[in-house]
Amino acid sequence: MKISFLSNNKLSENEVIVQVTAHDYSDNVNQLIAYIEEYKHFDQIISINVGNAIKFINQDSLVAIEVYGDELRFFSKKTAYTTRGRLYKTLEKLDRRFVQIARGTVININYLQSLEAGFSGNMTAIMKNDRKINVSRRYLINLKERLGL
Repeated sequence: MKISFLSNNKLSENEVIVQVTAHDYSDNVNQLIAYIEEYKHFDQIISINVGNAIKFINQDSLVAIEVYGDELRFFSKKTAYTTRGRLYKTLEKLDRRFVQIARGTVININYLQSLEAGFSGNMTAIMKNDRKINVSRRYLINLKERLGL
């Protein structure tokens, strides 16, 4: 097996294309593709310590993360989990669909339904689960940029 790297400056910073080339489609090729697919799936999972257990949350179901004192609260479509940790460390594990909208808040833009004007120049993010989250002026630029506005 040979492994090579080709640089492509037309790709975004986090974009990677994996191409498997072989003489013919074999069991080894199939196993390699399955391994890569499993890695891709694993990368979508966030693990957090909740009490004496470790919970696994798929990023697809993660709506928002908020800081309350020294706790992080992970809000999925159906459940909320509380743990201790640092928001910036969690942000490093998340993909591009997550954007920080306040000092202690990160949202999944796939669950963003609308933005409404709030008081004193702030905005309110209305999520698809009807949760309302304040967007600070400082982070509004990042959100607009991520949304292409």
